[in-house]
Amino acid sequence: MAPDTAPCGRCLRQPPYFDASTSAFDYSFPLNQVIGQLKYGDKRYWARALAQAALPAFEQACAHISAPVLVPVPMHKSKQRKRGFNQAELLARSLARYADVAFSNKLCKRIKASPPQTGLNRKNRRSNVKNGFAVSSKLPQQPLIIIDDVVTTGSTVDELARTLKQAGALEVYVFSIARRSMD
Repeated sequence: MAPDTAPCGRCLRQPPYFDASTSAFDYSFPLNQVIGQLKYGDKRYWARALAQAALPAFEQACAHISAPVLVPVPMHKSKQRKRGFNQAELLARSLARYADVAFSNKLCKRIKASPPQTGLNRKNRRSNVKNGFAVSSKLPQQPLIIIDDVVTTGSTVDELARTLKQAGALEVYVFSIARRSMD
C-alpha cells in the first residue's frame, strides 16, 4: 500500500476497486496452520498474536494513510452464528488496538450467504461474491482499510471495496494477514 508500490500485471489489466492491497505474510506453513486453527478450530486467541505479528507490515504499508478506519470483511449472519465469531473482525479489532486506529464492524454487512471460496477458480470466486455486500450505515469521510485473514484472488475484498466506493467511500485499501497464490 505504500505509494511507491507498483501494481501487479493483473491489476493493470483489470484495475480493482480498492486503491492498494498488501499482506503481511505468505500463506504457507506454519501460518496456514495457525489461521486454520483460528477459523476452524475455535482458537480465537490466535487473532491477537497474528495481529501483533502483522503490525510492523501494517504500519509500514499504511504510514501514508491519515486517520483510517479498519473494516473487517463481514461474514453472513448465518455463517457467523454457526462459527460463533468472524475471524476478520477479531483480527481487525486487535490490529486497530495495536496500531491505535479506528475500527468499525457496523459499516457494512454480508447480504448473500454464498458458499466458501475454497476450491473455486478465479472466475467462480468473483461470481460467488458478486452483490454479496451492502453498506449498513453512513460511511465516515476517512480512508477505509478492509481487513481479512487471507486474500487469494482478491475477489471478496474487491467486491467489498466496490460496494464501499459506490456508497461514497473515497479511499479503500486492503490489508490481509496472509496472501495465497492461485498459481
